[in-house]
Order: sequence, then C-alpha cells, then structure tokens
Amino acid sequence: MPSALLDDKCLAMARNFFSSNRGCDDVAISDARYMMEAIHGVSAGMVAVAIACDRLLDDRLDETRFWMRVYRSIVGAEIADTESIAVH
Repeated sequence: MPSALLDDKCLAMARNFFSSNRGCDDVAISDARYMMEAIHGVSAGMVAVAIACDRLLDDRLDETRFWMRVYRSIVGAEIADTESIAVH
C-alpha cells in the first residue's frame, strides 16, 4: 500500500465523482465504487474513508456523506449484505 493514500490523482478523481450535476445518487456511488476498486484494489474502502475524512476537514458535509456511502457500498459488496450494515 502506498504511504500517501490521497495523492493528487486520487483527489482529482474524487472531485469528478461529486460534481454538482450528479448529486449523491446511486449511479454516482456505484461508479465511484467500481473505479475505487479498480484503482485501489483491497484498500479501496480505506481510501474512500480517507477521502471522506479529507472532505469533513474542509466542512464539505455533502461530499463526506457521498464518500461514506461509497465506503458502505464497498464494504457491503465484500460481505454481500448492504442493507444490514451499520457504519460507525
């Protein structure tokens, strides 16, 4: 795993997934999940949480919620039950 999870390319990709015209819909979350898994493999969940934390530090609450939903989608795919997951 790279030492710096949030490089410039990763943050640029994060900005593209949360554009103002797409909002926080299921399609955008699914797209972000597949891209994160393709690029980051098994550490995709951790990177999604790192992006969410970065957004939280900048007081971007909508983007934080989006990336936590991406994280939930990734974790739910690993255990095959997205409806019963409680993200703390």
